[in-house]
Amino acid sequence: MDSNQPYDPYYLRYEPPSVAASQRKANRTRLTVLAAVILGILAVMLANTSHQRDLTIRNAEYTAMQMAETVASEIEVTLGFAKSSILSVASTVSGDMTGDVLENPAEAIQPLKELTPFGGIEYIRSDGMNVMNPVEPFDASDRVYFIEGMKGNTGIWNNHHARFSQETLTNFYTPLKHNGKVVGVITGYLKAREQLSPMLENSFFGERMVGLLYNRQDMVICSTVDADFVPDLTIDQMLEGSGFNDQQSRELVGVLRHGDADAVPFHGPAGEGRIACAPVKGTDWLVAMVIPAGSFAKVVEESVQSTRLTIMAVSILFGLYMLYMLFSFVQERKEIAEEKHYLEEENRIANEKNRKAFEELRAANISLYEQRLQLEKARDEANVANQAKSTFLFSMSHDIRTPMNAILGFAGLMEKEIENPDMLRTYLGKIQNAGAYMLSLINNVLEVARIDSGRIEVEEQAVDLTSPEWLVTPMVENELHRKHMTFNTEMDITHRYVYADMHKVKEIMMNLVSNAIKYTPDGGHITMRFEEHPSAKPGYAVYTNTISDDGIGMSEEFQKHIFESFARERNTTEGKVAGVGLGMAIVKKLVEIMGGTIEVQSAPGKGSTFTVRLEHRLADEKDVIRPDDEPHEISVQSLTGKRVLLAEDNALNAEIAITIL
Repeated sequence: MDSNQPYDPYYLRYEPPSVAASQRKANRTRLTVLAAVILGILAVMLANTSHQRDLTIRNAEYTAMQMAETVASEIEVTLGFAKSSILSVASTVSGDMTGDVLENPAEAIQPLKELTPFGGIEYIRSDGMNVMNPVEPFDASDRVYFIEGMKGNTGIWNNHHARFSQETLTNFYTPLKHNGKVVGVITGYLKAREQLSPMLENSFFGERMVGLLYNRQDMVICSTVDADFVPDLTIDQMLEGSGFNDQQSRELVGVLRHGDADAVPFHGPAGEGRIACAPVKGTDWLVAMVIPAGSFAKVVEESVQSTRLTIMAVSILFGLYMLYMLFSFVQERKEIAEEKHYLEEENRIANEKNRKAFEELRAANISLYEQRLQLEKARDEANVANQAKSTFLFSMSHDIRTPMNAILGFAGLMEKEIENPDMLRTYLGKIQNAGAYMLSLINNVLEVARIDSGRIEVEEQAVDLTSPEWLVTPMVENELHRKHMTFNTEMDITHRYVYADMHKVKEIMMNLVSNAIKYTPDGGHITMRFEEHPSAKPGYAVYTNTISDDGIGMSEEFQKHIFESFARERNTTEGKVAGVGLGMAIVKKLVEIMGGTIEVQSAPGKGSTFTVRLEHRLADEKDVIRPDDEPHEISVQSLTGKRVLLAEDNALNAEIAITIL
């Protein structure tokens, strides 16, 4: 590429190849074809070897499976013949009985033994005595075959702990009945070592296979392993001392317990072998046939030996080819390096374009996401506003209608009692109370609306916190006296002069104290404690005002909603306590406007405690403007003979104003 030419990622340099390069290319082509042929031959031979090995393994597994199924079928036939034989013996003996007790059991039963596959037949009387044991009679009342036989059952039981035999016995039992009554039990037994083990004997390519007969409880019935008789022998115990390590034993036991009708591999002391399991139908027995590892490995090895030399020769030829290809690779690296440089540059430019496109797409997605969030926020705000409006209208209509009904009702009663001054005064007082309640409700609603509109501002000035003008006690003294209540005030402050909007603070305290009086029964106690705490801000202090009462309290659930507008607990409305549920909402909003916090602790029947925390800037005494320091003039002028312009759009209000003037 010309060094003065601007870089073009799609420009590729082209130079005519030399003769040597052309020759190398032709040689590489021929050698590539040769290598492909060699690799093809090698691949075919390897595939054939692998196929031959797999086929040999499958044939071995199939052989083992066929052996296991054949043995299981043979044992099944033997068990079926034994079961029918014991039933036949019992039937024959029962027909020959002349009483409830078989007088000569051996004489009646022994001749029938030759017609059965049993190694022996025994008779157990109803009292549990086995009177035909070949060694000596014994009490068999604890044996399963006796217990089940006396119940009238016929079945098979493996005796892994025989008293007079050095091998496991498989008992076939059936009840002996006379006149429909069970009078004893007849049992015949097969000897594991003498009668069942020979059926497990098999060989695989001249080597003896291991055969195993066991049940689902891992108890060994018999096997082809030469060993002394061990009572209650389990699979785990049989593997001990056989050369298997713990992992191999667990693997082999897992295969035997699963008992799949298939041949599976296992790892033993001599290598990998195969084991095939087959169930004996009609029982919980399983037959396992094990291909020895040595025999298995020998068969597999012989199946692939014929192709190994050829594979070795082909591998040498392929190695020579690889050496040449390595030499050619070194020669070609220089040619590849330059082309790689151009490809990397093209890739870098493409990645840069993709990155820019991704950034643009990401920015567009973020913008769309933000727009969706704004729309969802606007929707949620509209839903909240709509819900608030519905709640407000419902609550206001209910709370205004109550005093209005009272006013209209008492006005109607006044018409009927126009000649009775005492009743008129009574009704008039109730009308005034209802009107005052309605005015208080409207004032509270207007206060909440004014706070929510943001038109209320904090107007701080230097004040004396101990000044009597900020006390709320005088304002509630009459109500306290009426309800015979005790009101205690405690103060623990260091700095009495601060900058604060005390009008709002007083409104907060007045609402809380009024609330405590309202929900405290007659004779109750109210405590207001004022404390000062250090502030993290220099020149400031935190003032905590705690108002506690021993009134009716409130539930934990309602405490979550007490500061919501029109929130009232059911027990207060049922108790006919007057209120619309706006006082605490106003308190909460005023506290938050002044940057403070309010908390409530309460429990039903245990009173309530409200804690207000406000942070104030400290002031000096000289900064405080006292009421006496403010200049004021009182000018009294007579309105006699004056004309007054009254602008009023309500006729009733105009009539009242004219009467007063």
